[in-house]
Amino acid sequence: MPLIDKDFACYDALNPEGVNLNQGAESNICFLMAYLSAKRMGIVK
Repeated sequence: MPLIDKDFACYDALNPEGVNLNQGAESNICFLMAYLSAKRMGIVK
Protein backbone atom coordinates (compact mmCIF):
# COMPACT_ATOMS: atom_id res chain seq x y z
CA MET A 1 0.00 0.00 0.00
CA PRO A 2 1.61 3.33 -0.99
CA LEU A 3 2.29 5.81 1.77
CA ILE A 4 3.15 8.59 -0.71
CA ASP A 5 0.54 10.61 -2.60
CA LYS A 6 0.84 12.12 -6.10
CA ASP A 7 2.45 15.28 -4.64
CA PHE A 8 5.15 13.27 -2.78
CA ALA A 9 3.55 13.95 0.60
CA CYS A 10 3.92 11.06 3.02
CA TYR A 11 1.08 9.66 5.13
CA ASP A 12 1.84 8.86 8.75
CA ALA A 13 1.20 5.13 8.99
CA LEU A 14 -0.68 2.00 8.08
CA ASN A 15 -3.37 0.67 10.39
CA PRO A 16 -5.73 -2.35 10.15
CA GLU A 17 -8.23 -0.28 8.14
CA GLY A 18 -5.63 0.97 5.63
CA VAL A 19 -3.60 4.16 5.32
CA ASN A 20 -3.74 6.73 8.10
CA LEU A 21 -4.40 9.91 6.11
CA ASN A 22 -2.59 12.23 8.53
CA GLN A 23 0.46 13.86 6.93
CA GLY A 24 2.63 14.99 9.81
CA ALA A 25 5.86 16.91 9.41
CA GLU A 26 7.95 14.08 10.86
CA SER A 27 6.83 11.51 8.30
CA ASN A 28 7.33 13.95 5.42
CA ILE A 29 10.82 14.93 6.58
CA CYS A 30 11.83 11.27 7.06
CA PHE A 31 10.51 10.37 3.60
CA LEU A 32 12.40 13.24 1.95
CA MET A 33 15.64 12.34 3.75
CA ALA A 34 15.30 8.68 2.70
CA TYR A 35 14.40 9.63 -0.88
CA LEU A 36 17.36 11.99 -1.23
CA SER A 37 19.73 9.36 0.21
CA ALA A 38 18.40 6.71 -2.18
CA LYS A 39 18.72 9.15 -5.08
CA ARG A 40 22.31 9.96 -4.15
CA MET A 41 23.14 6.24 -4.05
CA GLY A 42 21.51 5.68 -7.45
CA ILE A 43 18.68 3.49 -6.12
CA VAL A 44 15.98 5.83 -7.51
CA LYS A 45 16.13 8.21 -10.45
